[in-house]
Amino acid sequence: MVLARGGVHAVSLDCYHLLSPYGNAPLETTLYATGPSQSTTQNANRTSGAADGFCRRIAFPIQEFKMILKRMRLVCARLTPLELKTMRNFLRRPRSLLCAFVLTSTLASPAASVPVVMASGMLQKCLGIELGSGRMLHGAATRQYCQQLPANDIYDQAGARFQAGDHQGAAQIVTRAAEAGNAVAQLRLALLYDQGDGVARSAKTAYQWYSRAAAQGEPESQNQVGLFCELGEGMAENWDLAARLFQASAQQGWMKGQFSLGRAYQFGIGVPQNRQAAIAWFQKSAAQGNAKADYWAKWLRDGTNNIGFRDDLEHNLVIGGKLRFGTTLMGGDPAGITFHNSAQRVLWILGQKNALDREEAEVFRQMRQGTYDACKSAGRDNCVY
Repeated sequence: MVLARGGVHAVSLDCYHLLSPYGNAPLETTLYATGPSQSTTQNANRTSGAADGFCRRIAFPIQEFKMILKRMRLVCARLTPLELKTMRNFLRRPRSLLCAFVLTSTLASPAASVPVVMASGMLQKCLGIELGSGRMLHGAATRQYCQQLPANDIYDQAGARFQAGDHQGAAQIVTRAAEAGNAVAQLRLALLYDQGDGVARSAKTAYQWYSRAAAQGEPESQNQVGLFCELGEGMAENWDLAARLFQASAQQGWMKGQFSLGRAYQFGIGVPQNRQAAIAWFQKSAAQGNAKADYWAKWLRDGTNNIGFRDDLEHNLVIGGKLRFGTTLMGGDPAGITFHNSAQRVLWILGQKNALDREEAEVFRQMRQGTYDACKSAGRDNCVY
């Protein structure tokens, strides 16, 4: 599974995209539809040029390094001396990945700090949130409560302008509603900045508006901020906060929050890795029509299936273009382990890779031994081991 905000892919298994793009659908019907988002942080841009020469001197593949910068945000400061020592033992070229650690750790912004709360008052009623119901009941019956949110009349004006095709004008109007404290308008504005629809695309500004809405308990904003925290986009990774945000979003019945919490349990992102808990949350999301969640719930029910990989780097570290056949990949969950950042998961992934390498090397050794013994038994004098 490869993660990016706005899209999830299952490496070597299947490919999916989260919901539909924002497109030209009416404002109301696309309120919780988030399109694909390709985010490249300023940190990665600033680093890539200087890193070319530095890492090339230690024979590190620059394309892989750039991928690490963009996708992993490995923070050296979060690794304990024991973890660093373990990593040196795992890596063939010890300085290569440590190079990425050092550079990213010096450029990482402070970790995010967003209060984790549940929606309350009119926002809770507007979104149709009933804790324990497993879904959000937002619809015509809850519209009366949405009309009581701050500056809702302005928000409705933005919707009308958007549907008329004036996306830039709609963005200007919805900004006024967002600034007045309307959490739904704050989410809408964040989506516009995330996708560059009617405004200049800006992940930084999108994050700011997602954060303001999440601070009021708006569930899709909580999910989006959680993904920022997981991926370390423009900030240091904070998997513990990401997991708490995913949990709040999921408990409020938001389908995508349930999917994200399922992923958290699938890979141990800020919570103890638990296959059964992952399946349970994927099933809740699938019950609301999420095909991706249904796929993963079915996949994980087979205990011999590997849980998959968070992103391309994890996949490439283990598979590396090879046809792997070892039983290490059958199941092999890091059960009960809580990973607090991507660096810790890389350490575990490298351990899995080494175990797989040893297992497959032993299979090939036994094959060579069998061929050699058969040759000697046949009385030949040209046997080679």
